[in-house]
Amino acid sequence: MVVRLKGRKWTLPDIVLFGNYEFLNKHYTYEVVDFRPPLKDEFYLSGAIPQAYQARNNLSTPFLIVVQKTRMILRQAWVPFDKPLEKVDA
Repeated sequence: MVVRLKGRKWTLPDIVLFGNYEFLNKHYTYEVVDFRPPLKDEFYLSGAIPQAYQARNNLSTPFLIVVQKTRMILRQAWVPFDKPLEKVDA
C-alpha cells in the first residue's frame, strides 16, 4: 500500500498500471521522481494495489510522482512490449 507519509519506506511493485478509469490501462516500468502534490496531467501512485493515476487538476495531497519508462506485457513473464516473441519448437 502506498502511504502518504514523507520519509516512510514503501514496498512498491516493479510494474504498475498507468491510466485513469476511462482510458485504456497499460502496464509500464516507472521511475519515482518526487513526493509532493501532483500538478495537472502528472502521474502519481495511489491505491492498495498501487496504480499510476493522472491528475485531472492540481491536487493538494502529496503522493509519489512517477514517470513512465518501458511498456510491458505479460507473456510467461513481464517483457517489454516491443520485444519479439521467441520461437518455440514443438
